[in-house]
This record gives sequence, structure tokens and C-alpha cells, in this order.
Amino acid sequence: MNLTQLIEKIICDVKKIPCPGDKSVDVWTAITLQISSKDSCDWAYVSIIEKLINKYVLKLKENTLRTLWKETEVGMQCPDDEGFPADSLRHDLEMELLDLITHRAWEEGQP
Repeated sequence: MNLTQLIEKIICDVKKIPCPGDKSVDVWTAITLQISSKDSCDWAYVSIIEKLINKYVLKLKENTLRTLWKETEVGMQCPDDEGFPADSLRHDLEMELLDLITHRAWEEGQP
């Protein structure tokens, strides 16, 4: 699995989560609709994405975590990841995933 595949998997799962305020729409759709109408979104929806990212990243084996981290902006700048503890890499990966996923939502939500 690479970073792009993980992002797609997480977004696919976000699209399966019913919106807390309106069960007729999923969280991803709610986010993109809010972005298109008011150029922002409810932080509660972002929090749902954060929890899902955390769930995925916690399941990763350390070697997979390190491989994915090397695909991040920070990871590409560091030739050697061995000096970094896995928890630090996990946090970096979670932040990068959140950034990339929210950027994707913004792209889809723009008219």
C-alpha cells in the first residue's frame, strides 16, 4: 500500500459514515457541500476524519508506517528514518493524511 492508496481507502470509508446531523447524507458529501456553499466546513466533520485516520495509522506495522512516512513531505526530506521513534512518524503521517484529505475535499467542494 502506498500513501495515495491509503488516502483513497480513508475517503471511501468517510463516504460510508452517515452525517451526524442528517443521516440521509454521508460525512464526505456534507463537507464538500459546506465548502461549496460557505467556503468552510464544520470542525466536527474534520474530527470524524481525524479519528478514522488515527484508526488506520494505529493498525500499521512499523515497516509499513516507515514506508508510508517516507512518502510524506517531511519523510522525503529525511534520508534516514531509523533515528525517529515510530510514535513520532505516526503523528507526522496522521497530520500529512489529514492535510491531503482535507485538500481533496476542498478541491471537490469548489465550484
